[in-house]
Amino acid sequence: MRKVAFLLLLPLFLLIGCAVKPPMINLYEALLTKGLEGRILKGKVYVEGDFSKLFDIPSSGAYGEFYLLQAYFLLRISPPFGDEVLFEWDEKRGPRVILPSKAKVYYPKEERLQLKDLPYYFLGLKETSREFYLNSFKGEYAFDRQKLEGRVNSLFFSLTWRIKELEEISSLPPPIDTTGFKRKKINLPF
Repeated sequence: MRKVAFLLLLPLFLLIGCAVKPPMINLYEALLTKGLEGRILKGKVYVEGDFSKLFDIPSSGAYGEFYLLQAYFLLRISPPFGDEVLFEWDEKRGPRVILPSKAKVYYPKEERLQLKDLPYYFLGLKETSREFYLNSFKGEYAFDRQKLEGRVNSLFFSLTWRIKELEEISSLPPPIDTTGFKRKKINLPF
């Protein structure tokens, strides 16, 4: 009886599971023409990084979610065997890295970094490839709009992200409460 029920329901599950879902490509194409102005976006992303030459940290990957608008970007990464890490950038306050499990907030000194268009570069809306220089440090940025995949490569590290989901929402999540967290400014090695 179970096998019969399974066989009867299997086509239904396949039809629903394999049905064409509203593609995020339509939203992405609208972003390419109209930009981020007045939009709040939420998405899921897979991030992979290799910082072994810079911080002696082995390469790893993790899934996360992001929220962004024209002047704000929040990336929440949840590694499978590690602690949650949040990267928040606000046009007025600059970047900060938050480690909720350790109650710490790090403020990278970013005078030389041009992060004002970070949400645009994260989505590949500004341009699809670029070389950048900070003193003697050289890096390369690229974004593939077909795969919705971006990367930053340099001699010291590589970072790749793949956007898995993208949707427009009406409001941002509540602000991150870092009351009582230890705060530290960090110098970037380039």
